[in-house]
Amino acid sequence: MIIASCNEGMTMGKGDIRTRRGKIVRGTFGTRRRRKRKKTTDDKKD
Repeated sequence: MIIASCNEGMTMGKGDIRTRRGKIVRGTFGTRRRRKRKKTTDDKKD
């Protein structure tokens, strides 16, 4: 008797776009990997 797992065919890590490591590899951003905001020039107004 062979039992197939539910996660068969799914990868974890670099191949998974839902993980932080997978987003780093693809170069995308999302809730797992936040994008750093650039400082605005409004602070320099005098």
